[in-house]
Amino acid sequence: IFASFPLEPYAPGVMSDLRVPPKALTTQQVRKFDEDGFLIGLPAISVEEAQQFRAELEAAEAKQGESSNTFLLEGHTRWPFMHKLVTSPAILDAVQDLIGPNLLIWDAQAFVKEPQTPSFISWHQDTNYWGLDPDDGIVTAWVALSDVTAENGPMEFLRGSHMEPLRAQEDTYERTNMLSRGQEIVWEKPIDPNEVHQVILRPGQFSLHHVRLAHKSGPNQGSDRRIGIAIRFMPPHTRPMLGQDCAMLVRGEDTYGHFLPEAPPKAPEDPEAVSQYERTRRLKAQNYMQDADEQRSAERARAVAEVNVPAHLRAAKL
Repeated sequence: IFASFPLEPYAPGVMSDLRVPPKALTTQQVRKFDEDGFLIGLPAISVEEAQQFRAELEAAEAKQGESSNTFLLEGHTRWPFMHKLVTSPAILDAVQDLIGPNLLIWDAQAFVKEPQTPSFISWHQDTNYWGLDPDDGIVTAWVALSDVTAENGPMEFLRGSHMEPLRAQEDTYERTNMLSRGQEIVWEKPIDPNEVHQVILRPGQFSLHHVRLAHKSGPNQGSDRRIGIAIRFMPPHTRPMLGQDCAMLVRGEDTYGHFLPEAPPKAPEDPEAVSQYERTRRLKAQNYMQDADEQRSAERARAVAEVNVPAHLRAAKL
C-alpha cells in the first residue's frame, strides 16, 4: 500500500484567503468546484488552435520517434508549443480564480490513448504520491486536443471525494495501467455510480480538478486518438516533501523559493532548455519512484509504450 501523505480531510474555504475576485469563473462555479472537486467543459482555446497544437505534438512525435506520452513528460520545459499551451490565458485566469494570483506549474504531461488499445488509468488520488504539502491549493487543468467522448476513455471524477479522508492505494504495476506504479485505490465499499461524472470535452476545452479528487479513465475504444495535456498548478507556499524539486512561475510572484525555478524554453534543442528538461525529469523521477519496485515499474512502462504506438509512427516504420 502506498499512501505517503495522511493529510487532514480537505474543507471548502481553505483556499479562500488566497483568492481574489474571480475574472474567468463565476462565483457559482467557484462554489461548485469547492463542493464537487471539479469543473468540466471550460473554454481554453479555439478548435482551430487545438488542431494546430495537435499537429505540433504529432510533428514532435515524428521527429522524436516515440509517443508524446514519453517525451512530453515535463515537455513545457523544453518545447515552446507546449509551454504556450499550458500558459494559455484562459487556463491561468480560471486557475487563479481558485488558488490566487501567484501560480506555479509543478508538472505538465501528455496523456494519449491510441484507438482500440487496452491502456487505462485506475482509480487514484494524486496527492497520495506527489509529495506536495499543503495540498489545499493544488489543481490540475486537463486540456483536450482531440474529442474526448464516452467511448474513447474519458476521465471520470468521483464527486465530492476530495472532501473525504485519503484512501489507501496499492501499487499493482498492472501492465496496461498508464500510472507509474499502477497505483489503485483500495475501496472499502462500492462506489455510488450516481456520483461518477464523465469528462466529455471538445478540442480546446478543459477541466479542472482538485488534487484530492478520486478519478480514473478507461481504454480508448474509439477510432481516433484521445489526446490531452495535464497541467498541475499550485500556489508558491506549497512545499516539496520528497526531495529537491522544480517548478515554473507562470503568473504573479514566488516569495517562498521552495522549488528550483524553470524558465520558458526558447527552442527544443536550446542547451538551456535541454538541461532544465533533463534536470526536472531526473528530480521528479527520483521523488516519484521512492520505494517503488523499479524493475516492475520499468516492465509496466515498456508494456504501455508498446501498445501506445501512434499510427503515424507505425506507418513510418513499414
